Amino acid sequence: SLFLLVNFSMAMGIWLVLHFLFAVAQKDADGWTCGEDGYWYENGVKSSWSGCADDSKDKEGGDWSGDKDESEWSGEKEDKDAGCTVTTQSQMPETLSRTCITHPSNTAGRCWWTYVPQAVTTATDGRKVPLVVDMHGGGGCAYHRYSTSGFKELADAEANAGGGMVVVWPQGGPGGLWASHGTSTRTASAKSLPSWDDVDFLEKLISVMLQNSSKADLIDSERIYLSGFSLGCMMAHRFALERSQFVAAFGCHGGELSFYPTNQEEMDSDKSTYEVQPMPVYITIGSDDDAWFPGAQNSWEAWTYWNGCNNTSTSDLASNLVEHVASSCSTYTPSLQTMMLVIQGGAHAPSTTATEKSWQFMSQYKRPVVLTELPEPPAEPPKDSMSSSGCWLIPHALFFVGLSLERALLAV
Repeated sequence: SLFLLVNFSMAMGIWLVLHFLFAVAQKDADGWTCGEDGYWYENGVKSSWSGCADDSKDKEGGDWSGDKDESEWSGEKEDKDAGCTVTTQSQMPETLSRTCITHPSNTAGRCWWTYVPQAVTTATDGRKVPLVVDMHGGGGCAYHRYSTSGFKELADAEANAGGGMVVVWPQGGPGGLWASHGTSTRTASAKSLPSWDDVDFLEKLISVMLQNSSKADLIDSERIYLSGFSLGCMMAHRFALERSQFVAAFGCHGGELSFYPTNQEEMDSDKSTYEVQPMPVYITIGSDDDAWFPGAQNSWEAWTYWNGCNNTSTSDLASNLVEHVASSCSTYTPSLQTMMLVIQGGAHAPSTTATEKSWQFMSQYKRPVVLTELPEPPAEPPKDSMSSSGCWLIPHALFFVGLSLERALLAV
């Protein structure tokens, strides 16, 4: 009937308007659109920001020169039933914000998860807090460090005491690996190594957090600290070596500087190549961590040399804690030290004691960061996939579509 035809036409017309509104709402007033590949586009140009589409569309991949068992090279013993990909963490609490950027190491991008204690976000005293980058072991997940390192609990305790910290847990590249060899030329003897550049990834992470993040106003750019376990510890070593100008201090557990120098000539070459600045270092290692104890000790000796330390001593902090201290180092404020804590009887496993001791040491140091030396962060995409323009019309349009279809059916 004519009534049926009119109502059906009205329904179809409203459906077309609704479809148009969704398309318009997907686009921000400044020209941002969400592409089918899950990345934001600004006026048709792909940005470095992803996460606007369903993560199931991610295409994990990227160049990886190593074999699938390369996590064995890292010595990592974490559970390989990870529950994570390069861009997702099934076990990470939804209260943590995820940030993803494009990166050559993975076609779906690289991501990290950020935690800010409530006492920091609600503080009215204008406090700025350190940024801690905490990295998981080889073959593992960012969630592993979130749940075992103790930095989340430490952040809450510090915040409640009037301080605090912003902690980020980045996910390694394909296979849960870190390219901890960096640009070292002493890699010929390695069986297989990741081909990507994680020094570049971490540099961009810091740039985004300091310059283009909703947390930027909370972060003290002079207090950027690195930590990690096993291969994550090796990555902390590497970044501190190659980008010392951005790191106030680092303290990590169960790892070494990958391809550490073995003689003075190599140490002098590294210091000159990377323009290594004085670096507060706190290395922690278990005495029974047979695979990595020798390398940790050699790494401590290398940092001792780079820091210009002239004296070494040993002290027992507790029945199972022995601290090796290199002092009388290069001029620094407060006095520079290069430390190695040995946990007697400790195996290759995460340790909250190591985290606490590392934090006590790191937190006293600062390093002014020249933001202009960091890579330019990408422009930030809109917070929501739909802009406010037109969104309020959608529920109204849905109502009229339903009403018109109901009338059409009743007329049959």
